[in-house]
Amino acid sequence: MKWGKKSPVNNDSKIYYSRMVELKKGKAKSVRKEGQAKKILKENNDLFEVDYHLPFQTHAAMEPLNCVVNVKESSCEIWVGTQNAANVISRAEKITGLDKENIKLNIKFLGGGFGRKSFNDWVDEGLYISQRIKMPTKLIWLREDDTKHGFYRPSSLHNMVGSIKDKKIDSTIYKLLEGFKNKKIILTNANEQELVNYGIINMPYEVFSLSHTPNKDNPLYF
Repeated sequence: MKWGKKSPVNNDSKIYYSRMVELKKGKAKSVRKEGQAKKILKENNDLFEVDYHLPFQTHAAMEPLNCVVNVKESSCEIWVGTQNAANVISRAEKITGLDKENIKLNIKFLGGGFGRKSFNDWVDEGLYISQRIKMPTKLIWLREDDTKHGFYRPSSLHNMVGSIKDKKIDSTIYKLLEGFKNKKIILTNANEQELVNYGIINMPYEVFSLSHTPNKDNPLYF
């Protein structure tokens, strides 16, 4: 068996980082503007610039992935801590063949999620086992299982350029570049309500002039 890399390479941390550094130099899509940030920065000689880079990381939630499932001929009941209840129901519908009206979901405490418990892939395993042995099934993943079969948190690069005047933030330009295709939250082309829901338009600092420009159009890094 010979393995080859596809183009673009989607699983190389160094390539992602170098791509984000390259994209930082270009223009980005603006979602919020106040004042004249670019003009102030251009006229100010006392600027500071900083990059914050987050690598790919496993979620490693405090409580390992687990669920209790009871699949019967005409019904199914699930107990699980999840961040995506609708997805649990749809998975159960597909695996059991039952209508959603016959599927009961009991949502329990999450035990930490950070996005990992929105995928619900481990619930599939519980469903298959319970369906096969025709008995209630309690499933708990080992930490090794969670690490091996988990999903990485997206890598990102945060670039900030600003200036200080009278001990306050006079102006700042903030770019968010993310290096992994993350379907949970998509900032690109977000509508007005999504901008509010995701907090993109709310920056908790007193800023005289602001330009906030997340750019996530390219599938290589968004």
